[in-house]
Amino acid sequence: MESLIKEVIELDKKARKEIDNLKNQKEMLANSIKKEKAKMVEANNQKVIQELEEKEKNLQSEFQLEEKKLKESFETTTKNLDQRFDENKEQWINEMFKLAIE
Repeated sequence: MESLIKEVIELDKKARKEIDNLKNQKEMLANSIKKEKAKMVEANNQKVIQELEEKEKNLQSEFQLEEKKLKESFETTTKNLDQRFDENKEQWINEMFKLAIE
Protein backbone atom coordinates (compact mmCIF):
# COMPACT_ATOMS: atom_id res chain seq x y z
CA MET A 1 0.00 0.00 0.00
CA GLU A 2 2.82 2.30 0.85
CA SER A 3 4.43 1.76 -2.53
CA LEU A 4 1.12 2.56 -4.16
CA ILE A 5 0.95 5.88 -2.29
CA LYS A 6 4.54 6.70 -3.32
CA GLU A 7 3.67 5.86 -6.89
CA VAL A 8 0.57 8.09 -6.80
CA ILE A 9 2.65 10.91 -5.28
CA GLU A 10 5.28 10.51 -8.02
CA LEU A 11 2.59 10.51 -10.69
CA ASP A 12 1.09 13.62 -9.11
CA LYS A 13 4.53 15.35 -9.10
CA LYS A 14 5.06 14.45 -12.76
CA ALA A 15 1.58 15.63 -13.68
CA ARG A 16 2.13 18.93 -11.84
CA LYS A 17 5.46 19.44 -13.60
CA GLU A 18 3.82 18.69 -16.95
CA ILE A 19 0.98 21.11 -16.15
CA ASP A 20 3.51 23.80 -15.19
CA ASN A 21 5.43 23.10 -18.38
CA LEU A 22 2.24 23.37 -20.46
CA LYS A 23 1.30 26.62 -18.69
CA ASN A 24 4.73 28.04 -19.51
CA GLN A 25 4.38 26.96 -23.13
CA LYS A 26 0.91 28.52 -23.26
CA GLU A 27 2.24 31.79 -21.86
CA MET A 28 5.15 31.79 -24.33
CA LEU A 29 2.77 31.10 -27.18
CA ALA A 30 0.45 33.91 -26.06
CA ASN A 31 3.42 36.32 -25.92
CA SER A 32 4.58 35.16 -29.32
CA ILE A 33 1.09 35.72 -30.74
CA LYS A 34 0.98 39.22 -29.23
CA LYS A 35 4.35 40.07 -30.77
CA GLU A 36 3.35 38.67 -34.16
CA LYS A 37 0.04 40.54 -34.02
CA ALA A 38 1.89 43.78 -33.23
CA LYS A 39 4.22 43.17 -36.19
CA MET A 40 1.26 42.54 -38.48
CA VAL A 41 -0.54 45.67 -37.27
CA GLU A 42 2.60 47.75 -37.78
CA ALA A 43 3.13 46.29 -41.26
CA ASN A 44 -0.50 47.01 -42.11
CA ASN A 45 -0.19 50.56 -40.78
CA GLN A 46 2.91 51.13 -42.89
CA LYS A 47 1.09 49.79 -45.94
CA VAL A 48 -1.87 52.10 -45.31
CA ILE A 49 0.45 55.08 -44.80
CA GLN A 50 2.27 54.26 -48.03
CA GLU A 51 -1.03 53.93 -49.92
CA LEU A 52 -2.26 57.25 -48.51
CA GLU A 53 0.99 58.98 -49.45
CA GLU A 54 0.70 57.58 -52.98
CA LYS A 55 -2.94 58.70 -53.19
CA GLU A 56 -1.99 62.17 -51.96
CA LYS A 57 0.79 62.36 -54.56
CA ASN A 58 -1.63 61.35 -57.34
CA LEU A 59 -4.26 63.85 -56.17
CA GLN A 60 -1.64 66.58 -56.02
CA SER A 61 -0.62 65.80 -59.61
CA GLU A 62 -4.25 65.83 -60.73
CA PHE A 63 -4.81 69.12 -58.93
CA GLN A 64 -1.80 70.69 -60.62
CA LEU A 65 -3.00 69.55 -64.05
CA GLU A 66 -6.50 70.89 -63.39
CA GLU A 67 -5.07 74.15 -62.10
CA LYS A 68 -2.95 74.49 -65.24
CA LYS A 69 -6.00 73.85 -67.45
CA LEU A 70 -8.05 76.44 -65.56
CA LYS A 71 -5.28 79.03 -65.81
CA GLU A 72 -4.93 78.41 -69.55
CA SER A 73 -8.70 78.69 -69.98
CA PHE A 74 -8.77 81.91 -67.97
CA GLU A 75 -5.89 83.38 -69.97
CA THR A 76 -7.56 82.43 -73.26
CA THR A 77 -10.87 83.91 -72.19
CA THR A 78 -9.18 87.09 -70.94
CA LYS A 79 -7.24 87.41 -74.18
CA ASN A 80 -10.43 86.96 -76.21
CA LEU A 81 -12.27 89.55 -74.12
CA ASP A 82 -9.38 92.01 -74.44
CA GLN A 83 -9.29 91.46 -78.20
CA ARG A 84 -13.04 91.90 -78.51
CA PHE A 85 -12.89 95.06 -76.38
CA ASP A 86 -10.06 96.46 -78.53
CA GLU A 87 -12.00 95.64 -81.71
CA ASN A 88 -15.27 97.20 -80.51
CA LYS A 89 -14.05 99.92 -78.18
CA GLU A 90 -14.57 102.83 -80.58
CA GLN A 91 -17.95 101.54 -81.73
CA TRP A 92 -19.19 101.14 -78.14
CA ILE A 93 -17.92 104.61 -77.15
CA ASN A 94 -19.68 106.15 -80.15
CA GLU A 95 -22.93 104.31 -79.38
CA MET A 96 -22.85 105.38 -75.73
CA PHE A 97 -22.08 108.95 -76.79
CA LYS A 98 -24.99 108.96 -79.22
CA LEU A 99 -27.32 107.57 -76.53
CA ALA A 100 -26.11 110.19 -74.06
CA ILE A 101 -26.70 113.04 -76.51
CA GLU A 102 -30.20 111.97 -77.50
